[in-house]
Amino acid sequence: MPEGDGVSGPQTGTVVTKAFRDSASCVLALRGELSLASTGLVVRELSKALLDVGRVLVDLSGLRVAWLPALQVFPSTLASVGGWPAARLVLFGASDELRNRMQELRISEAVPLVPDEGAARARLCARPSRIVRYHNLRSEPLAQRRSRRFVQAACTDWGLDEVVCDEAALIVTELVTNVVQHARTSCRLILTLDQRGLTVGVRDGRPGTIARLRPVNPCGRSGRGLLIVTGLARSWGVTEHEHGKTVWAVLPGAA
Repeated sequence: MPEGDGVSGPQTGTVVTKAFRDSASCVLALRGELSLASTGLVVRELSKALLDVGRVLVDLSGLRVAWLPALQVFPSTLASVGGWPAARLVLFGASDELRNRMQELRISEAVPLVPDEGAARARLCARPSRIVRYHNLRSEPLAQRRSRRFVQAACTDWGLDEVVCDEAALIVTELVTNVVQHARTSCRLILTLDQRGLTVGVRDGRPGTIARLRPVNPCGRSGRGLLIVTGLARSWGVTEHEHGKTVWAVLPGAA
């Protein structure tokens, strides 16, 4: 496999080498140490390759990990550019220790991890066991419409049926409306497809507003959003963060 040009991060100890590229895929080789300081370089090179080519293999045989959270760079970058099927990412060549760490962190569910390049090329054709896609929205009247379009596009790409797509669009409309009307912050819409089904999550920047999400009187003029979510979702809940919360709902029959 011919080596190409390498890109290194100043004072990060990480080198990203484009080892091979054709019209259908490319291989990036990561060498050195993956740390907090080097994640920016890896995100930039991964994003560029995924957007340019769409199918990317990453050789981890020369990589050491100094900071385990930095491994999230692989699924998060893939999700940020749209993910499967337009963007496909497979990792290979990891040491036994690194492979075990990635499995513990469930990295390999969203980004397949295989032993060698041959297996990686074959794995490009299969859907990962967990697909994630996200979209950032500003707090504005158009947010609901944009969120629906985003959900509909993802459901089409992932081959989900029309009923699931319509229900997901209704749920996300209610969750984003709640952010616009009450939290009044920007938000991140996160879609995840795995063995549980399709999970719709909306993360905003305002903590401490969980009381607004409790069921309301169905005879009232407003506040029916949670009733819709409860009626359509198999389960739902709220995950609190240091600077906000994520309201999520899981739809049945979507896996």
